[in-house]
Amino acid sequence: MTKIKTNKILLTVIILLIINSQSAVAQKNITLEQAIKIGIENNSDLKQVKLDIDKAEAQVKEVFGNALPTLDFSANFAHAIKKQVMPIDFEAMLMTAVYGVLFQENILEYDPSKFPKGNNFASLQLDNTVQAQLQLTQILFNSAVFTGIGISREYVKVSQAQYEAKKSDVTMNIKNAFYAVLYTKEMLEIVNVSFENARANLANVTALSREGMVSEFTLLDAQVRVENIKPMIKQLENAVASATDGLKILMNIPQTENINVVGNITYSEENLQDIDRIINQARNNNLNILTLEQAIKLTQASVAVSESDYYPTIAAFANYGYNAMSNSFSNWNTFPTSMVGLSFTMNLFRGFQTKYKTQQSKIEVIKAEEQIAFLKDAIAMQVRTNVNELLRIQEDIEAQRRNVSVAERAYYLSTVRFREGMGSQLEILNSDVALRQAKTNLLESEYNYVISRAKLHNLLGQR
Repeated sequence: MTKIKTNKILLTVIILLIINSQSAVAQKNITLEQAIKIGIENNSDLKQVKLDIDKAEAQVKEVFGNALPTLDFSANFAHAIKKQVMPIDFEAMLMTAVYGVLFQENILEYDPSKFPKGNNFASLQLDNTVQAQLQLTQILFNSAVFTGIGISREYVKVSQAQYEAKKSDVTMNIKNAFYAVLYTKEMLEIVNVSFENARANLANVTALSREGMVSEFTLLDAQVRVENIKPMIKQLENAVASATDGLKILMNIPQTENINVVGNITYSEENLQDIDRIINQARNNNLNILTLEQAIKLTQASVAVSESDYYPTIAAFANYGYNAMSNSFSNWNTFPTSMVGLSFTMNLFRGFQTKYKTQQSKIEVIKAEEQIAFLKDAIAMQVRTNVNELLRIQEDIEAQRRNVSVAERAYYLSTVRFREGMGSQLEILNSDVALRQAKTNLLESEYNYVISRAKLHNLLGQR
């Protein structure tokens, strides 16, 4: 029975090792750069803005086509069921002409009764008519057409600016989510180290207890300390999983995909002394400001489109036609026609519509300029606040690093004193809590620093 039980245990261990190795293989390591790249590629909002860029580029080509010549072909066939007639009397016309000459030359004495009275109706139309025509038209001057080409190109630039601004926001959000995962993982590591310290301390206390060198209370206190840390580990493990799921959402990958966030929260001090230079950089490079400035150019171009109604349109045209007429389908009378020329059209009055349409476009330009001025002031305030926060954190980090070193030394001395019988279990507990708190404070400051730095880079138009 013992042999069978041993075999079952070995089989279970082998199965667990296989499962763990398979999950390790299936797990995908993700760096910050990879997370940003995947998130940008999968972001649905960015895909829509990219489609807007493609649409704008297609509109440029469409508008440019208005400046190219147009060639139209038309053809029709008509069969007259009841032909149109005109009041024409060829006999009366002939008699009037003959008698008119005779009376004028005094060959005959004038007699008005000789002139016929009444009309006869005749038709100049044949039963069947066929017409075909090619018409070539080329715009020589039309302000709306040429201005429209420029405004469509400005629309492309606006779409591109919106794409870059959205891309910068997506990058910042992914950075924040990525750093949140690293923060919870490093917090878990700090608690795990504290847990290992507690277990090592328990092992020492247990050994001393066997020798009768410590009381039962000290042993129980060491055991309680180990058990108290376990819920914190479980809570942080759940926090790591939740933060990772949040990152997956921003990367737009399935929640079932197993990823391992790779990296550390690294503190690198920024040069933040010249705050005026940083603010000017934000005013000049902030992507939201650049988007609005590009939108102003688009609105200014729309003013020119509205004013184009004041200008004429000049076009050249040429056409060639082929006509055929017949009373039967076997005998056709055919004749070609052709023509070239220029056309000039200009609106003289449209109820002041052009004036007020132009006025509305100019008002939109003024509104956009006001928005930019407000946005620049708001961003300058955000940059100033962000820089001051980063400078404060820089000072805190230096102090907290020294505090961690002191706490580590204190914990080491407390363990040495306890082994030598000079210290107490309470000293170890207090020094461990102080060390964990010092490491936590340092990690939290470094985390806040990288988050604030990512926001500052976003304000400066950087990624």
